[in-house]
Amino acid sequence: MNLTLWPLGLRNECVRVPNPNDAMKIQKNSFVSWYSCALGIFLAVVAQSNAQNYGLTNRNATLQINVASGPGGASNFQIDGVNQLYHHWFYYRVGGVGPEFPIENINGSPTINSYQNLSAFARLDVTYANASYSVNTLFQMTGQTAGTGRANLNETITVVNNSLSPLDFHLFQYSDFDLGGTPNGQSVQYFLNDVTGQYYKVTQTALNGASVTETITSASPPIGHFEANYFDSTFNSLTDTNTTILNDSISAGLGDVTFAYQWDVLLAPGASFQISKLIAVPEPSALALLFPALLAFLGFRLFRRNRRG
Repeated sequence: MNLTLWPLGLRNECVRVPNPNDAMKIQKNSFVSWYSCALGIFLAVVAQSNAQNYGLTNRNATLQINVASGPGGASNFQIDGVNQLYHHWFYYRVGGVGPEFPIENINGSPTINSYQNLSAFARLDVTYANASYSVNTLFQMTGQTAGTGRANLNETITVVNNSLSPLDFHLFQYSDFDLGGTPNGQSVQYFLNDVTGQYYKVTQTALNGASVTETITSASPPIGHFEANYFDSTFNSLTDTNTTILNDSISAGLGDVTFAYQWDVLLAPGASFQISKLIAVPEPSALALLFPALLAFLGFRLFRRNRRG
């Protein structure tokens, strides 16, 4: 099993402005220690690891996942050198009331397995467990041919009740994609499955036609709630001290948008539930790229005509 460890170094981070009408990001420098490992070095990994930042690499795509310290989560989903992702992670609550926590709060030293195959896929398997329950997250990233602007991320999440009592467990998934490396001018829309009656798919699109689609391929129990919103409303509700129930809003935009899912389940002793989903990032179509240019050209022609008139 091989894993690419990404070194920490001087990098740019973003401070987000929550106003949906002014969803700009202010760049700031973040200085952290530089460790003596090179990007792209493959290291053997055993089941238990103290590393926190993992970099997955496959063909034209890379993904960074912080697994063991808050705030954890996936970020920096680079496809053909363009970052598409600001933050993507899982949160939980035990019981009907009380705050939610990121899943690394279950156990700050998770069990980690990884597999890296540049010609096939990159995989990271992380389990957070305590005496009462565990959450396993399996990430499998598949890049495509360089220049296509495409990559897939498959995720499987498994929750197990390790206790001898029923477990009232609430799982949340939060996603903040910035297509094309910018949060501006984007919208998000949920889609209904007419057979199951579930809003099983969500698509975020940018003005140039770039998009990301997340499809729930299997879930037992079914989705409880979902939410399309503007940054950083949903994130704040998942990280404050109050109880969160997503508001079932099916769309948001234009602006700096986010989306989230919620599953609510009462697990019997020793029981489990599992969710599988696919996140696909395609490139803008040629027609989508042509349309904004055509609008700009027509606007310029109209401007010149008005000046002459």
